[in-house]
Amino acid sequence: MYRQLLTPREKEIVELLLNNHSNASIAQQLNSTKKAISVRLCQIYIKFRVNKQPNPRELLVKKIKNYKDNLLQEFTL
Repeated sequence: MYRQLLTPREKEIVELLLNNHSNASIAQQLNSTKKAISVRLCQIYIKFRVNKQPNPRELLVKKIKNYKDNLLQEFTL
């Protein structure tokens, strides 16, 4: 489900985020800037209704993992 909400670039960012990459590391791997990655992450937070306080990155990862787990359960029933 989460993949349907995101642009292709946002999907790349999320996959790296789920693998514990920092914004700087994501920017480097995607040949982008930290500022551009920060802007994209803000857009992703909005799509997942993640509040910026206190740790939006952690909350986003939990939500995405929850979506993945739910999808796996749907396909294995």
